[in-house]
Amino acid sequence: MKIIPLEKFDGADLPDVNASEHQDRAHATARRARLDVICAADVEPELIEWLWQNWIAIGKVATLAGLGGLGKSTLLCDWAARITTGDAWPDGTAAGAVGSVIIFSSEDGLADILVPRLLAAGADMQRIRFVRGHFDENLKKRGFNLQADLAMLEDEIREFGGVRLVNFDPVTSYLGKVDSHKNADVRSVLDPLAEMADRMRVAVICNNHLSKGTGSANSRIIGSVAFVNHSRSAFIVTLDENDKTRRLLIPSKSNFGPEQFGLGYRVEGCLIHPGGKEIATSRIMYESTPVTISADQALAALDGHGKYRSGKAEAIDFLTDLLGGGPVSAKEVKKEATDAGISPKSLRSAREALGIKPGKSGFEGGWVWALPKVP
Repeated sequence: MKIIPLEKFDGADLPDVNASEHQDRAHATARRARLDVICAADVEPELIEWLWQNWIAIGKVATLAGLGGLGKSTLLCDWAARITTGDAWPDGTAAGAVGSVIIFSSEDGLADILVPRLLAAGADMQRIRFVRGHFDENLKKRGFNLQADLAMLEDEIREFGGVRLVNFDPVTSYLGKVDSHKNADVRSVLDPLAEMADRMRVAVICNNHLSKGTGSANSRIIGSVAFVNHSRSAFIVTLDENDKTRRLLIPSKSNFGPEQFGLGYRVEGCLIHPGGKEIATSRIMYESTPVTISADQALAALDGHGKYRSGKAEAIDFLTDLLGGGPVSAKEVKKEATDAGISPKSLRSAREALGIKPGKSGFEGGWVWALPKVP
């Protein structure tokens, strides 16, 4: 028997009577935690369910992007009206089942802007609901947050019934406390949103803005490349270089369906008379002739370049946008650049042109990139 002097006893040699119990709990937890795996043979192949044939799919997330003032919100009102009434789509394809629409809008008023536009488009107003915010258990109101309130949106879709489309205008207003320029942050919000869309069989459209720089259409969508990469389809709205009253709606990405031509349209002023009142509003007037140029070509022509700027120039715009909100880890910068199609050589040239000097500051001592401070 080992004898320990009392003055040197510290309890270290006593057996841990709880060690076995802790080990059992750890094993039980490990057994509960597992991968979500399914055999390919157990997955039944399905046809894509379309909201708008070859444009917008049910159960998927799509992106609509363009500069301000080109009628993106009016387009969304037009599409909502077609869903609620069963009218044919602008390219002549037949509408699917009549359904309901849920709209999130942080930039336009309801009574003076959106409702008049929906009425002008002929919408069935009983099939449209606006989400204006969130009430907590103490009836304190705050803005809707996709990070915290997605389950409530799912409950609303289930309660409303027949929902075919959910619009976020713009999506950046509903991300919660995430950095919209960071791929991982944006995906942490969009991944659950996409899962919800698939589970509830609704289409989701995320309205976004374009930067005023140059480059490919998808690279100019504001924020992280995750907005485009995560979307199954994307559409660009831009002006016609030869007619500033004409707008172009052109697909810039599609993960399914054949390549689509774009559509030309104009935003037309009109008067509506609800309840005997005369209200001025606007509506979309589509053209029948398809737009055959690509989104990239349309934006390049409008910029007056006829071709894209150098890779270095695009990388300068990329870094200015990405680092505008503060330092970003070097690892994240390079990953975002790769996702945006920017070569290491262009990224290095842009970094040198902007005077960016990588340094160690925060981020647990990792290397970060930051724009130089202006005196």
